[in-house]
Amino acid sequence: VDQLKQQGWLEGDHQHYDRARALYPGDVIGWIQDTQPDAWKKLRRVHGVDAESTVLDRLVKTLASKTGGTLEVLRRGFSVAGAGTLAMSQARPEDSRNQTVNNCYA
Repeated sequence: VDQLKQQGWLEGDHQHYDRARALYPGDVIGWIQDTQPDAWKKLRRVHGVDAESTVLDRLVKTLASKTGGTLEVLRRGFSVAGAGTLAMSQARPEDSRNQTVNNCYA
C-alpha cells in the first residue's frame, strides 16, 4: 500500500466502502457530479433523492452482467434511465486541438 501511495495512488478508508456493492459510493457519485454535471442534474430531476442509489445499483448491475464488467464500464460507461450513458473514465486526447476534450481530460 505504501508503495502505491508513493506513486500517487490514494488509500481508501474502509468506513466509506460499501461492502454490498463492492465500491466506494462517494467516489462514483463525486466522479459523475464533477465530470458530467448536466447528467447529474437530469438524474436528480428524474429520480430525486433516490438518484445516488439508482446510479449505484445500475452500476453494480452492469458490472455483474455478462456483457458488462469493469473494463467494459471503464471503456463505454453504463446507462441510467433519465441520464443516458454515464462515462466512468476519460481517455487521453490524441492531440490538443479540441479544447472541450482537453478540459474533460483535465
